[in-house]
Amino acid sequence: ELLAFLAPLLPERGPRHLLGIADELSLGPAAEHGIDTFDSCFPTRLGRHGTLLTRQGRLKIGKAAYRADYGPIDPECNGFVSRT
Repeated sequence: ELLAFLAPLLPERGPRHLLGIADELSLGPAAEHGIDTFDSCFPTRLGRHGTLLTRQGRLKIGKAAYRADYGPIDPECNGFVSRT
């Protein structure tokens, strides 16, 4: 609700940066309100513990089942990280 109120007050030109919020539940709605970049310790914390965010939800790549899996992270995504 707060972002819905504040986003229209931000300048149209230039980046719209949101500090402290970057969990998977907040990213989509924030992007819909025009937020371009995020700054939060949340993704770093997930990465440190071997957790990836995918369209299907969290993927814990530290599990033994993924030790020899060299397939794409998200087969439906054409981005560099997902394909390599």
